Amino acid sequence: MDEKPDIQWPQLDFESDTIALEPDETKNREGRSVPILKGDIRDPLLAAKKKRDELWPDSPWVFNREGKKIIDFRTSWENACKAAGAWTEVSRFAQDGCPKHAPSGRTASDTHVDQRA
Repeated sequence: MDEKPDIQWPQLDFESDTIALEPDETKNREGRSVPILKGDIRDPLLAAKKKRDELWPDSPWVFNREGKKIIDFRTSWENACKAAGAWTEVSRFAQDGCPKHAPSGRTASDTHVDQRA
């Protein structure tokens, strides 16, 4: 994931079902609005906001761990992949320490996998 999870609750507009991304929050440095899709994305966001409002009302972060901003998703992503049985060939390849190319032909930095051995 190239774009950082710095989205704050005031950026979400549930009436217009959009998320406002500021220029410093996007790879191309251009602000934009993205849709909040009804059901698959909107319902979990509303549930997360309700939980935040109840437990950590002062936390502005949409992506948070007990109200604190999440800095890096990589470890959580790897753990979720392992738990789901989806520890992929690319993940194993990177874990084995090959720094040059992943099996798809993309560089390890293109696949955004952790290269720690």
